[in-house]
Amino acid sequence: MASSPIITQLISFLLMPAIARLYSPALFGLFNVFGSIVGPFLTFSNFGYHHAIVLPKKDTDGSVLIYGNIIISFISSITVLLLVLLSPEDLWYKLKIQQVINYWWVIPITIFLHGINTAFTVWNQRKTKFEVIAISRVINALVNKVYILFMGLIGYATTGSLIIGSLIGLGIMTLVQITPFIKKKIAFPQFDQIRSQLIIYKKFPLYIMGSDMLFRATSTVIFILFVIYFSEAEAGYYGMAMMIAGVPTVLIGTAIGEVFYQKAAAEKRNKNNKLVYVELFKKLYKLSFFSFAVLALLSNELFSIFLGQEWEQAGNFTRILCFQMF
Repeated sequence: MASSPIITQLISFLLMPAIARLYSPALFGLFNVFGSIVGPFLTFSNFGYHHAIVLPKKDTDGSVLIYGNIIISFISSITVLLLVLLSPEDLWYKLKIQQVINYWWVIPITIFLHGINTAFTVWNQRKTKFEVIAISRVINALVNKVYILFMGLIGYATTGSLIIGSLIGLGIMTLVQITPFIKKKIAFPQFDQIRSQLIIYKKFPLYIMGSDMLFRATSTVIFILFVIYFSEAEAGYYGMAMMIAGVPTVLIGTAIGEVFYQKAAAEKRNKNNKLVYVELFKKLYKLSFFSFAVLALLSNELFSIFLGQEWEQAGNFTRILCFQMF
């Protein structure tokens, strides 16, 4: 599984130069604003209950939580669908994203798929099926980037193509994640069992949702302010800088963190998790410092060569963001 972040980043590395030359910073900016608006709603996709799936000692209780997450995701997506349908059309114009108003239907679908995907990611962690998680993410990156590149090459380099490409990638990734669970043919539990498990782990939404919402809302505000007070292109520079500055985090943090998550849960039951945390922190610090230092020093040159002269401004954003990401 540790190799999947490397492979996904390699796919992006190979295809992004062509994509960045087909899609302007303004198009990426609108895509980032659209994604940031969807972001806060993702907090409600499963109310944070996906974190609890790895904790029960019995797999039967874990599977009950899976079905609980599915129900919550479905209800959340339907609720958001109604909110989108009832929201005034002027809101899209006030946020200066009227160009993507025809893709409103993507929002509830994304929320549902995100909820399912995160739940089954944790389930596969519980079952130590890290290869399934790895394969799903590689397929997501490949399908997403190839679709975007293909649409750009045939003359449809639009924000809509970026949105649909992201949705298709998420859908296929989710399908891969749920396949092992479906093959087990685990029966749907009684609603009383689901309610009981949700009550046992009720602290997860209480303590996780607030911070998650605040984190996502912060990103939303930043992108909206960029569009309102500057331009879609500036939002695109910032979004690209966030993506590039996040590469060390993906390569280092994701590869180590998800394996650590399952190990930490096991060590918690053995009352021996302090040492695991300390060792993890030391490894992350050493690896991250060098990676972000190089990126901060060479970002302008890297952007100009890698993505084209049009994206040089994004390098200035990256230099600043490196300190935050570290």
